[in-house]
Amino acid sequence: MKDYQKWRIRELFLSYCWENDKWADLVYEKLRESEGIEMKRDKREIDYSEDIVEFMDSIRNACMKFLQLSRTTIM
Repeated sequence: MKDYQKWRIRELFLSYCWENDKWADLVYEKLRESEGIEMKRDKREIDYSEDIVEFMDSIRNACMKFLQLSRTTIM
């Protein structure tokens, strides 16, 4: 086993501002195609009636976090 194979991503959480939804769609689809990555994204993981706070708390369990920052996100 090569050294880099030990560091496979198992779960990646995608965080973004909903105003940047098209960007998030692109990133989600590209990373989802990658072997060994299980993507987590709010709009794909929870239904309208479910608790988003519980989902957001699950971020700490993801191996990696992908945070997209924009003016909208920080303001």
